Amino acid sequence: MVRLFAPGIRLLNGLRYPQKFLLVSMLLVLPLLLAIGLLLSETLPRIAFTQRELAGSQYIERLRLLINMIEESSQLVSGAQFDQASAGQAEIRASLMAVINDAQLENLFATHQLLRPLEQQQQLLQEAVQHRDRKAIDDSTTALLAALRDEIRRIGDSSNLILDPELTTYYLMNTAVVQAPAQALLLQKVHMAVDGSSANPDQYQLSVLTGQIEENVDTTRQGIHVALKSDPQLDASITAALADSLTSATALTEALRATGQTGRVESERALLLNSDAFQANMRLWNSVLNALDSRLQQRINLLSQKNILAAGAAMALLICVIYLLTAFYRAIMQMVAALDQASQRLLVRAQGIEVQITTRDELGQIVTAFNRVAGALLAESHERQASDALRTQLQEQIIQTQAANLAELAVPVIPLSKHVLLLPLIGKIDPGRAQQILETALHGVADHQAELLILDMSGVWFVDQHVAEAILNTIQGAQLLGARVVLAGVRAEVASTIAHLTVNLRAVTFYATLQSALDAHTLTLAQNAV
Repeated sequence: MVRLFAPGIRLLNGLRYPQKFLLVSMLLVLPLLLAIGLLLSETLPRIAFTQRELAGSQYIERLRLLINMIEESSQLVSGAQFDQASAGQAEIRASLMAVINDAQLENLFATHQLLRPLEQQQQLLQEAVQHRDRKAIDDSTTALLAALRDEIRRIGDSSNLILDPELTTYYLMNTAVVQAPAQALLLQKVHMAVDGSSANPDQYQLSVLTGQIEENVDTTRQGIHVALKSDPQLDASITAALADSLTSATALTEALRATGQTGRVESERALLLNSDAFQANMRLWNSVLNALDSRLQQRINLLSQKNILAAGAAMALLICVIYLLTAFYRAIMQMVAALDQASQRLLVRAQGIEVQITTRDELGQIVTAFNRVAGALLAESHERQASDALRTQLQEQIIQTQAANLAELAVPVIPLSKHVLLLPLIGKIDPGRAQQILETALHGVADHQAELLILDMSGVWFVDQHVAEAILNTIQGAQLLGARVVLAGVRAEVASTIAHLTVNLRAVTFYATLQSALDAHTLTLAQNAV
C-alpha cells in the first residue's frame, strides 16, 4: 500500500498548495467536461438531424401548396374558365420561382438546378392554358404533379425524414412524403379521366385508379392509426381530417365502381366527389405536416433543454467545486498564516500563541499538536525566565552585599583604645562617600561608645563645600553622641580651601599629622587602655 501511493505522495510533496489545488481541480473538472462533451456530441448531431427534417417538412408544405394551386387551376380549366386559370398559372409560377430562388433551400437540398425542369414543365402548362389545349393541359398537369411528387420523395430521402427513428414521426412522414402526394396524383388522374367523359370512360383505367386510391387510403389509415396509438397526445385535428379524407375517398370510389357497373359516368358528380376527395386529402396532408413539424420542433426543444440543463448542472457543479476548493484553500492558508504568526510570537515569548481550531479534520489535529508543543515551550520558557530572574536577584543581592563590605573597607573605623576611634579618609570624597563617612562614623561612635574620634585626612587631596559640610555633619553628629572630634593630617592646600569656605570649623581641633594628634591625646589613650 505504501509503495502504491508513494509516487502520488512524492508528486504532491513537490508542489505548493496553489499547484496542488490546481491539479486536483483539473482532475475533477476534466471528467465533467468530458461527460458534457460526450453528451453534446450525441445531442448536437441529433438536433442538426431533426432541424434538417423540420426544414424538409416545411419545404414539402410549400410543394403541397403548389399542388393545391395546380388542382385549383385544373378545376378552372374544367369549368372553361381559362382566363382565371391563366392568372392562377402566373401565381403558380411566382410561387415556384420563390422556391427555386430560396437560398436556404438551395444550401440544404440543392434545389436550384433540380427544380429547373419543374420550371420548364410549368412553363409548358402555362402555355397550354393560354392556348386552351385540353390535352396538352392534362399531359402537362400530370407531368408537373408527377415531378412534384418525385421532388417530395427526394426531399424525404435527403432531409432525413425517411430515417426518422421515432415510430410516430415515421408514420407521419410516410403520410406526408409518400401517401398524400401519391393520393393527389391519383385523384388528378381520376379528374382527367372523368372530365369530359360523358359516355364511354376508360373503365379499366378507372378500375385501376379506384383500386390504387383504396389501397392508398387503407395504407394511410393504418399508418396514422399506428402514429395515434404510439402518441395519444397527437393533434386531434389529424383524426378529424383522416375521417373526412376516408369518407370523401370512399364516396368517390363507390361512385367510380358504380360507373364500372353501368359503363357510364356522371361527370359532374364524379368531378365534385373527386374535388371533395382532393381537398380532404389536402387537409389531411396539411394536418399531418403540422403535426410532424410540431413533433420535430418538440424534439429539438427537448434536446436543446437537455443540453442547457446538462450545461447548467455542470456549470453549477463546477462553480460549487471551485467555490469549495477555494474555500478549502483559503482555510488552509489562514491556518498556515495563524501558525506562522503563533510561531513568531513563540520566538519572542509573547502571550496568546494558541491557534484557534475552526476545523475538525487532520489539519485541526496538526494545530492541536502545535498548541501542545507551543504551550510546553512557553511554560518551559516561563520557568526559565523565573529561574533567570531569581538568579539575577541573588546576584544583585550578592553584589549589594559585596558592595557593602567594600564600602566598609573603604571607610574603616579603627579602635585605638576602648573609647578612642580612628577614621582615616583616603582619596576623593564625593557626596555619596561623604554620606557613607557620616554613617560609618556615627555607627562606630555608637557601637564603641567612643569619647574621641580622630578623622585622619592625610589621604585627602581636595575638599570642596560638600566635603566640608560632610565633615562638619560628621563632627556634629559625633558630638551629639558624646564624642569629641579632632582632625589630623590636614594638608596645606586642604586647609587653604577650608579657610575660604563658608563652613565654620573653628570649634574643631586641627593637627598637622596623625602622630601629632596621637601624641596630644596619649593620656586619653592610656586612660582608656586602663
